Amino acid sequence: MTLDPAPASPAAGSPLSNALALGRWDTLTEATERHGADRVLIQSLDHVLSPLATRRPLPARLGGILFRPTLHYPDLGSPPDSLAGWARHMAKTALTRAALRHPSLSDVFSLDPSAVPALARSARGQVHALPDPVSPEPPDQPPATVRERYGVQGGRALVVMAGTLDDRKGVHLLLRALATLDAPAVAQTAVLLAGRVAVDDRPAFERDLAAARAGGLPVLLHDDYLSPGALAALVAAADLLVLPYDRHVGSSGFLVRAAAAGTPVLTQRYGWMGHAVRTHGLGWTASPAHPETFAEALVGALEAAPPSAEAGASFVATHTVDAFAAPLLSFLAP
Repeated sequence: MTLDPAPASPAAGSPLSNALALGRWDTLTEATERHGADRVLIQSLDHVLSPLATRRPLPARLGGILFRPTLHYPDLGSPPDSLAGWARHMAKTALTRAALRHPSLSDVFSLDPSAVPALARSARGQVHALPDPVSPEPPDQPPATVRERYGVQGGRALVVMAGTLDDRKGVHLLLRALATLDAPAVAQTAVLLAGRVAVDDRPAFERDLAAARAGGLPVLLHDDYLSPGALAALVAAADLLVLPYDRHVGSSGFLVRAAAAGTPVLTQRYGWMGHAVRTHGLGWTASPAHPETFAEALVGALEAAPPSAEAGASFVATHTVDAFAAPLLSFLAP
């Protein structure tokens, strides 16, 4: 096997060529021809849907991972919420279906297994479910040490949001929900936000953080990179892992991490994440866009009996690194 660095990104083209990803496709075609490759695996088909849909040629058998399919979302109970949303959904669905019929595209891999039937109805080639793998790193500290490190008082339920703390993952929405908690919930709960703060508006984040703390709720902030072992330790120590993504498309590795640790989650009702949590009994779902509703769901989750350990174990059983790698390697080296 030889490793060949990818060429530098092409210079920006016209708005039309950029929208159609023509530069990416030309770079891919040039590399395929230079190496005489007969099989090409694209890490993200989402970035080249337009060249595929317009039948741009590629002199090789093509496979790739589709990270953000949405054509099946209405069937999951997650339809668009406006006329404009329906227009975007229909346009993307048409683009995706046209891309799947590219004559060179023989294998499509989806991290969302619920998308496979809908994708297969349009694909010229095969569609495979690709399990999002759980990180193999064990926790670097036991739960009691994690709680002691962050000063979580005994008896309080520990609610954790971990990883990059940004707008897309809903850290503002979580803080606004926490600000609505009543006194009994405040007295019984501690919240830990752990990971790099990467919000667009840091002053607004600080205001939301102050508002969440105003009623006496311990909202602890660890604004720093987390090693894989530290991240695993936080997930295992949590009584509830919150994933307040709002209308997030696709999967999340935190669902698998939480299931592997036996930690229940609270996340959006929308899309594959909400569908997976409800279908596999991994926790609870609510709309993060409505602070009071999300706060009520958080309190209800902490008061409810936790999901069965068997549910999480069943979900995570096939989400191994080997199960993820095997179908990709089989495509590249049949």
